Amino acid sequence: MRTCALYEGGEGSAPEAEAFLGAFARAHPLPRTCVLDAALIRGRGWALLEANASWGAGLNGCDPAQAIACIAEATRPV
Repeated sequence: MRTCALYEGGEGSAPEAEAFLGAFARAHPLPRTCVLDAALIRGRGWALLEANASWGAGLNGCDPAQAIACIAEATRPV
């Protein structure tokens, strides 16, 4: 994981979200780079909402240098 941020007004904390998404990413096969959106569901915990291509995501407070590194990696020939 290169960067993590919460939507404005989102519940939970960035470290909690990062821990959940890191565990999810280690447990599931994913593309080389992608963006994972998660939400904190009251009374249930964190849940994955969606996965998107790196170049299609907004920054939403993420580190722009890390985001561009992910986009560059996603467009590198295999």
